[in-house]
Amino acid sequence: MRKFKNTKGKKVYKKAKPEKLPSNYRTIPEKLNRDETVFFVGSLVIVLAMLIISLDLYSNFAAQKRINEERVRVLNQLSFWSNEVKIHPNYRDAYFSLALLNFRLRDMEDARKNLNEALRLDPNFEKGRELQKLLESNF
Repeated sequence: MRKFKNTKGKKVYKKAKPEKLPSNYRTIPEKLNRDETVFFVGSLVIVLAMLIISLDLYSNFAAQKRINEERVRVLNQLSFWSNEVKIHPNYRDAYFSLALLNFRLRDMEDARKNLNEALRLDPNFEKGRELQKLLESNF
């Protein structure tokens, strides 16, 4: 017969088995790692979404650039015609051009003022009357 030691008073610990820790380099969950199709489709959707967003941003950027370039061009023309009015105060077309440019910039007060001056210089100015109707009907 074998004799056993009395272990009632002592704590007996089992030797722990080393656990297998997950790799630090694992970035894809196990299920996706096994199912490559889902991973490929998900990656494709993400790439397509990024492409669509970047194209939209680019088109918005291009549109904003065109708007800014047009605004600069209009402001340059406005400066030119303002100088013409100072040099030639009785030049009807300069006042009319200023009125059109102010209208394009949505500056209705200056557009009316310049248009009234052009019509004062030439009351029968046909294009001026058309712009006056446009200013009165819209604003």
